[in-house]
Amino acid sequence: MKRFTKFVTFWMIYCVALIFLGLSCTEEQLRWIDKTAGDVNTIAEGTQSGLDSPAGQLIPPDLRLYGALGVIILSGLANGWQDWRNRTMKKTTKAIVKGIEKSDNPDETSIVKKNIADEMTKQGGEKFYGRANKIVDRLKIS
Repeated sequence: MKRFTKFVTFWMIYCVALIFLGLSCTEEQLRWIDKTAGDVNTIAEGTQSGLDSPAGQLIPPDLRLYGALGVIILSGLANGWQDWRNRTMKKTTKAIVKGIEKSDNPDETSIVKKNIADEMTKQGGEKFYGRANKIVDRLKIS
């Protein structure tokens, strides 16, 4: 029991440290934390389903409680991280879109817009371009 508690405590501290260190990481390190946060969510879902299964009922109640609390805490940290990164990405994208729209030279703006449209089409075809262009239009308004 003490070993399990130390294990959970270690990982909680580790995750919190990653979040605080993430504020001063390189982009490669941030991508690694993003991947880790996704993995934590996947593991947390699997752990929760294991605890809820008939076999999970054989685990002593105290350990099931600690497991459930660990899942909640780790999922909360991972989701908080992903939410923060998504808000940062949205602000960055919004600034880029508004910066392109406010360009003083219409010729350069049209070239940039054409290059973006070409890249969107290359990334996912016309269907993706339609969806992505709607997102850009919403970013222009907000």
